[in-house]
Formats: sequence, C-alpha cells, structure tokens
Amino acid sequence: MLQQFLSRLVSFRQISPKLSSDKNNDSESTDYNPELITNLINEHKDIIEISNSIKNLAQKREWDLAQEQLKYLSKLITMHMNAETVTLYRILEHIHTPNSLEVEMIKFIRQEMTSVGIDLINFIKKYNSIESEQWDKRVFIYEYNKLLYTLTARIELEENTLYPLYEILLNQKK
Repeated sequence: MLQQFLSRLVSFRQISPKLSSDKNNDSESTDYNPELITNLINEHKDIIEISNSIKNLAQKREWDLAQEQLKYLSKLITMHMNAETVTLYRILEHIHTPNSLEVEMIKFIRQEMTSVGIDLINFIKKYNSIESEQWDKRVFIYEYNKLLYTLTARIELEENTLYPLYEILLNQKK
C-alpha cells in the first residue's frame, strides 16, 4: 500500500489540474500555510530532543528530572497532534477524492500517529501518577525505549510521505 501511494505521489507532482476542481476551491481547502511543514518538523525535533533527554536521564537514574521532562513531553505531543489534525490531515484528506488510495494512506498514517501519541500520553500519565521511587525502573526503560523507537519510525514516515505531499500542493497554489 505504501509503495503504491509513493509511486502515485511522484506522479501527482506532475498533475496540477487535480487542484482546480470545484470541490477543491472552497476556502477550507486553501488554508495553506507556507510555514506549516517547517513548524511541524521543528516540533518533531523538539519532541525527539526531549524524548532523548528523558532516555538519558533514565540511564543516569535521575528519575525525578525524567518525570518532569515527561510532563513537558506530554504537552508538546498534545499540541503537535492537534496542529496536525486541525491543519495538515484535514487539508490533505480534503483535496483528494474520498476513498482514493491517497486518502486511505493519509488516514492510515494519521491513525498510526494518533495511536503512537495516545500510547505515549498514556505512558506519561502512568508514570506521572506515581512517585518515581515506586517505578519499576527496568520496565520503565524497556517500555519507553519501545515507544521511542515507534515514535521515531512514525515521524520518519510522516515526514517522508505526507509532508512532501503538502509541499507539492502548496507550491501548486502559488
């Protein structure tokens, strides 16, 4: 499915009439923000930086500081997910024909990112609801590393598939 989507993405670059249909000319679909992708990538960098900081703090056994960083990470992820949902995904889904391969892939990636975000937020809630002295440190590190690996992979998927598509659409609007 991903391979088909990527091959269609490449051919999409050459097809600009797709954006000129009546469905795509309403004001909701033309709220393109030229800084959106830059902002989202910067947020990804912040999320990864804080995530790695938490990992380093856990390795140093600085559990109270790790717990504080978890709270900050939760805020970053929540804000980022809201920005993507309200802007990026809405626009990308809106400009394509419903039930098209593109919309299916966009929905798939959206669900994946939402799932990772929810898992991470639930993880953070779990470890913020108890004192760090009560944590099973090995379980914390194992679960966190697993989430961090998944988060990194999903961010790469998003940046390599959806963000270029948005940039293509933005350039065609200019």
